[in-house]
Amino acid sequence: MPAELIWEPLFDKYRRALRKSTEACDEFHYFSLLCVIGTLLTRRVATPYGRLLFPNFFVVLVGESAVSRKTTAQRFAIDILQATSDKINILGSLSSAEGLLRTLGAYCPDEEEFRISRCTIANLEEFSSLLRKSRQEAISNLMPMLTEVYDLPSQLTLPRVRRPLRVDRPFLSILAGTTPEWLESSIRLEEIAGGFCNRFLYCAGTPKEAIPSPESPNKALLQEISDELREVLDFWGESNDKVLKLTEEAEMVWADFYSKWRRKIESDQTTQILTERIPEYARKIALVSAALAKSDCIDSDNLLVGLATAEYAEQSLRRVFGSIALGGPVDRCEKRILQVLGENNPLTRRELQMNCSSYGSAEIFRRAISALLFAQRIYEQTDEKGKVWIHKTR
Repeated sequence: MPAELIWEPLFDKYRRALRKSTEACDEFHYFSLLCVIGTLLTRRVATPYGRLLFPNFFVVLVGESAVSRKTTAQRFAIDILQATSDKINILGSLSSAEGLLRTLGAYCPDEEEFRISRCTIANLEEFSSLLRKSRQEAISNLMPMLTEVYDLPSQLTLPRVRRPLRVDRPFLSILAGTTPEWLESSIRLEEIAGGFCNRFLYCAGTPKEAIPSPESPNKALLQEISDELREVLDFWGESNDKVLKLTEEAEMVWADFYSKWRRKIESDQTTQILTERIPEYARKIALVSAALAKSDCIDSDNLLVGLATAEYAEQSLRRVFGSIALGGPVDRCEKRILQVLGENNPLTRRELQMNCSSYGSAEIFRRAISALLFAQRIYEQTDEKGKVWIHKTR
């Protein structure tokens, strides 16, 4: 469970409004609302961290199907967004890089007039479908585009033979859900090593006690939340890039945190890629905290909220990827081999390798097979035609 200090008044009010209405855990509500608030703020506020950071979040709620109520948490948060503003574009899926840029407000510079970008949030009920879809050859540029748009550059372009597309000052957030099983079966090592996965905040929520007869949400509290958010948006106005810097005291807190964090990841290189953006997210969350307080700077209290939330996100990340990436590519391939043989036993070595092709190279597969043979988890038999069959030890 995250530290209680992250439950600032607005978030606590949201937690109380939904307490008797759903079995979705409080952590799911927190990260869903965080994503929505960041989207509402759009480019109004930013904070320097090498480049300017804006409050867009890529969030994945991870929990078991049905019982965790991930989708319910997402829908309640989207309800708050719609009740607060009608200027946010909501996507139910991401189908192609071109379609995404069009939704964000892209235009053809030589043929069309400048078009104002549209703030967009993608509300995806199944994150793994995005991973699988983005590998289709026809839309293989979707994942690189998502990786690029996360950083919210001043301009995005999509080169095309006849009509290149451009979008100025894009803004995109993603709120998605998945199960541990779907994530493990869908994700590939290159998506981890390539930096796509570490752009997401993962929330592995703890189960909540059963609610046999859910009540309606507290409408009065939800209305107060929307009213307060509109006041915050009015305070910051429609202009962009109001830069909120850390106070001197906050800088000291940050320096202490960062030096400790660097020492930690340098001694734990297996998680270095996955946790690379944890400090960045801490700064973004601190920015949201300051913006909600209508402050022109990020003080130490705002920063502590960001650090506590980022620490919980890092713990979630380690839980989520503990059986996927952190054990190394050979361990992951071993798990896949045993899973495949558990469903179809035996298989030829070639068939088994084809089923494990997304889990590493041929060398990774060979090392995984050798390790499992040595541990007597599997054994080999060669038939009269010379085919090698792999059996799972019963």
